[in-house]
Amino acid sequence: MTDGNIQRSALPGNPPSPDATPQYGFDYYDAGGRLGQGPYSRENPHWLKFFGHIADEIVRLLNPRTVLDVGCAKGFLVESLRDRGVEAYGFDVSEYAIGEVRHDIKPYCWVGSATNGITENYDLITCIEVCEHVSESDARETVRQMTSHTDAALFSSTPSDFTEPTHVNVRPIIDWVRLFAQFSFAPEQEFDGTFLAPQAMLFRRAAVRPSDQALCRFANRINRAVARAEDLPEISALRQELNSIHNSRGWRLLNLYRTLRFRVKHPIAQGIRKLREFPL
Repeated sequence: MTDGNIQRSALPGNPPSPDATPQYGFDYYDAGGRLGQGPYSRENPHWLKFFGHIADEIVRLLNPRTVLDVGCAKGFLVESLRDRGVEAYGFDVSEYAIGEVRHDIKPYCWVGSATNGITENYDLITCIEVCEHVSESDARETVRQMTSHTDAALFSSTPSDFTEPTHVNVRPIIDWVRLFAQFSFAPEQEFDGTFLAPQAMLFRRAAVRPSDQALCRFANRINRAVARAEDLPEISALRQELNSIHNSRGWRLLNLYRTLRFRVKHPIAQGIRKLREFPL
């Protein structure tokens, strides 16, 4: 769903109130490592590699001509898509983040709010870990805006991270699935979004709204994927701890003791058994 080439002059320019956005500055993105994997900066190779892989999968699986990234932060996904020939755009509530967008990508990114900032149609709209940062009413309006301007939306929002102070609207998967369904969008059952996040889902415009039972089944499948992903670090840590125990000097001494004890105890036990069997 697209109206063709989008001119820079047509991009919305309705920045949010400055009072609403100061928490999304240098301290949020770069200083505290609050987004995981170290500073959210170009100097950190993790993020460009991460979004480069996402862009590769979007091109391979969906092949959109135009993409809008809602909550694009520093524009890493926008630049990764444009580097791969996709006509990508993005906006974010943070003036600081938009100021950090790569120089040649800045004409395609702007400061704005998802509640009133989408004015063009796109083949695909992405919204990656954004809606947990806004109120329930704003999240609903964000979904309404997205579904009004595309036929396909790639969406993810953490269902379990309550530790980040800016996560004011963490919701279960089924809530998002039902919300999209209210705007005649259904999750694509066979789409695997784990290249983005275990909770990532692709929604497409649907002629018939799925039953709530079907939505619940889909949400349960996503919940299982999230649970497996959350267990992996703990399992890995336990495996490393077990390996360190097995490789420790104490463990080797314990095994040596067990071996020597068996070598001593086994012949003695055999001798006692023979004595008991010897007729008096």
